[in-house]
Amino acid sequence: MIINYFTLRALSSEFNDTLGGATILDVFTQQKNELTLSISRPPGKGEGKADCGLIVCVDPKLCYVTLRDRVTRARKNSVNLLQDLVGSTIEHISMRLFDRTIIVKCSRGMSLFLQLYNTIASNIFLVDEQKTVREAFKNNKELKGTRVDFPAPRFDPAILDDPQCFTEAMESNSSRTALAAVKQTMPILGTTFSREALYRAHVMETTRVGDLPEEAIAIIREEIRRIIREVERPSPRIYYDVYQMAILSILPLAHLESFELETFSSVNAAIQRRIINAFKEERGNKDKEELLERIRKELNRAEHGKEKSTMRVKEGDDPQYFERVGNILLTHLTEFRKGMKEIVLTDLYSGTTSIQIQLDPTLSPVENAERYFEKAKKRKLAIEESLKRRRELEGKISNLRTLEKVLARSDTKEEIKEFHREYDQELRGMKFIRNTPGEEQPPFRMFIVVGGFEVWVGKSGANNDLLTMKYAKPNDLWFHVRGASGSHTVLKVKSNAQPVSKEAIVQAACIAAYYSKMRKAGNVPVAYCERKYVKKPKGAREGAVTLEREKVIFVKPRLP
Repeated sequence: MIINYFTLRALSSEFNDTLGGATILDVFTQQKNELTLSISRPPGKGEGKADCGLIVCVDPKLCYVTLRDRVTRARKNSVNLLQDLVGSTIEHISMRLFDRTIIVKCSRGMSLFLQLYNTIASNIFLVDEQKTVREAFKNNKELKGTRVDFPAPRFDPAILDDPQCFTEAMESNSSRTALAAVKQTMPILGTTFSREALYRAHVMETTRVGDLPEEAIAIIREEIRRIIREVERPSPRIYYDVYQMAILSILPLAHLESFELETFSSVNAAIQRRIINAFKEERGNKDKEELLERIRKELNRAEHGKEKSTMRVKEGDDPQYFERVGNILLTHLTEFRKGMKEIVLTDLYSGTTSIQIQLDPTLSPVENAERYFEKAKKRKLAIEESLKRRRELEGKISNLRTLEKVLARSDTKEEIKEFHREYDQELRGMKFIRNTPGEEQPPFRMFIVVGGFEVWVGKSGANNDLLTMKYAKPNDLWFHVRGASGSHTVLKVKSNAQPVSKEAIVQAACIAAYYSKMRKAGNVPVAYCERKYVKKPKGAREGAVTLEREKVIFVKPRLP
């Protein structure tokens, strides 16, 4: 409705009252598809302000014209255009009849034509008295020197004065819906006003015209005539639906009476607000696509990492093979000696076949056997680490797929907001969003474990109390090394999340063990329970608490 014919007509009337007699000081562009006219208004106009800017945007995605009280030209990346207008006076501003073209008539026999179609045909022309183009904002080389070509009007007002003519026009669309037929018959109304006419006439939009009695068509005609009379007295407003999508109108809309309403003192003010809303919607969609692209890239990396993390055991590289070789060497210690590089021995596991074994000549027979046992141990650990990494990546992939699926289905502004509220912890944990400048950061060490869960760790006795008694929620998991001093550690749990995996609990316990006096121990007992079972006795020293219903897990101190 920003460039609805009636909206533009009301807007041009406002501009004529405000800018009549104003002087054009400068004309330039500093944004793609946007032209700015810096204007000095005569005394007594513009609420006492001397300078303003007429901003015209001919972007096919969002076409508009608005008057701003302040306009600033950038020192760089701005280009002079339509310089023949500089110093001229605005004499009159009007609308071309039944066409979305605003005509700004200036002194020196020049006029500025603002064609606002929301298509690639939208443009701005500086023309002379013969309507020859002196300069065009877009495609100037092709259009300069040509005559402005206006499309033929798509509407004949006589159709509303003749009931029979209107009925015949509607019935010529007998197979179409009532809404489509009204829009075809009355193209200047646009979708919103067409809907309003049908609503006032108590006709459903989806009703086929062929099913409408002539009496209903006559009522539709009368409601359209009433709407056209009402737009002569503009009452600008913006309606917001449940998703905060904005609909601008210059008259009250009965079919939107349940929507949230914001009214304005002028059409220009309403358009400025609608433009701001449109930019926010566009920014929201752009942010969504950028975030979706980042999620998909991270998903591809995680899936590739999962493939790489799968260790393929080659022949002769199996930990069981190394253990067998070690045992074979132990049963034949008397058959070889230090200094030998290899030996062929009977495979005790088969009883008949022989096996060729590589030896380290610098080691004794027992040391060679121990070397194979050590190889088996290291290989087992490597495979376990590979499986652990694979499980972590599988969890990450599952989370990323959920984020991708939910965000891709979030179309409205409210749905995107809900996505950010619902998955804020996961998005921050995966570094997709960061705290904005000035946003309060929890004063603790923070880690991310399997599943995207955050783990917060206290830094001192007082900080431990702050974490446990203020920042931890009742269902969060609380960890502390058993039998030694250490930091309080909290695994943050979302109330609507799935149960925390065993791997995440182990990782949180490892962090708690790491930030304790038992950091250098090999196996550390860590107690954990839900935060609601952690109590602080009255008068207890800083960091001292008691536990109920705790469980104990033995882990190796380390960070994720």
